[in-house]
Amino acid sequence: MKIELKNFKHAAFASEETLCFEATVYVDGKKLGDASNSGRGGCTSIYVAPENREWLKQVEAYCLTLPGVKFDDTLLPMDFEFLVDTLASKKVAEKELKSAMRNKIIIAKPEAPGEIFEVSLRKGVKLTPSIIDEYQLKNPTYLILNTMPLGEALKLYAV
Repeated sequence: MKIELKNFKHAAFASEETLCFEATVYVDGKKLGDASNSGRGGCTSIYVAPENREWLKQVEAYCLTLPGVKFDDTLLPMDFEFLVDTLASKKVAEKELKSAMRNKIIIAKPEAPGEIFEVSLRKGVKLTPSIIDEYQLKNPTYLILNTMPLGEALKLYAV
């Protein structure tokens, strides 16, 4: 089962304790319903049309079979709402990473696992592949996220 968010809108200014967002939830390419969170620490609301209620039960049952997410020393079990929140977080992280990679070198250092660093360029200098290559030559142990496929870079960025 492929569950994805489309028409995703995130309001960073309104995100206090949780992400403030709206999205349409699709399962296997078909619209299941809409999801939203006010960003004030409450649960994510998922709205499903009455004719999709049985389908929602199937999707919820499927989500319970998915692996949980490790947070510190705790394994958090997966459910449909948690999956929607996780997908929303990934959408925000992807947007942030793409934005940062336009004008900064984004690196992960082996001596600092789980940490991401941004290297800003001097004002007026445009980031080019040759600048990234030169930086990599000077710092051969660093992982440069700008040179990785987006999915691989996101795994490091959105830890």
